[in-house]
Amino acid sequence: MPAKKHSSLTTETVHAAEHKFKEALAQAKALKSQWREAKRTLKQAKKAAKQASKAARVARKEAAKLRRQYEESAARPKTPSKPSKSAKRAKSIVRRRKAEKPAVITAKKARARRSPLPQRAEPAPAPAPEPAAGDVDFDVAFTAADLETVGPN
Repeated sequence: MPAKKHSSLTTETVHAAEHKFKEALAQAKALKSQWREAKRTLKQAKKAAKQASKAARVARKEAAKLRRQYEESAARPKTPSKPSKSAKRAKSIVRRRKAEKPAVITAKKARARRSPLPQRAEPAPAPAPEPAAGDVDFDVAFTAADLETVGPN
């Protein structure tokens, strides 16, 4: 009998060990999955940091460029700038246009002006004035149907 008791203990121990092994394996898989996720997140964060660093460097360069440009313009004496050649040319063209004579009237416009103005139609005669209230014949103005009551108001 004691031998059988020992074999059941061994089976239980084996089952317990297998159970612990499976749990450890599941935990290892979960940890590996978490590690992969953390690695992916870290890679994304590094990429974002690199892009931000590049953008900051470009912004600093642009700011320095604008600062130098401002300092140069502030250091220069304030003299009115000369107009460009195209501006001078445009000004002379405007002056020439002012000196031109008014446009020639074409035949179509002249014909339209030569036609006589349309005459207004005579106004319609005013309607005859209605007779005063005292002149109305009550029997003629209203019929028996007009005088009947339609119903309760």
